[in-house]
Amino acid sequence: MHYNEIRARMSALKDEEGGEKMAEDIFARMRREGREEGREEGRAEGQNFAISTIIKNGLSTPESIAMAFDISISEVERIAKGL
Repeated sequence: MHYNEIRARMSALKDEEGGEKMAEDIFARMRREGREEGREEGRAEGQNFAISTIIKNGLSTPESIAMAFDISISEVERIAKGL
């Protein structure tokens, strides 16, 4: 959903009794969910970066990387292919 659509929905809610507070609550919840989603994406990117660095530098085997990060060997191989 685009920002303008969100603002339009919030404006419509403001016309109703108590709508302003409801709109603020909805907007705050959406921001919180966005931050949580961003954190999850950041963690995944960080993990992939760490695994890529380990693989590039030949510091470990795919099996030990999989064990260390609690992921499958196929996932380690997928990340390695992306290098």
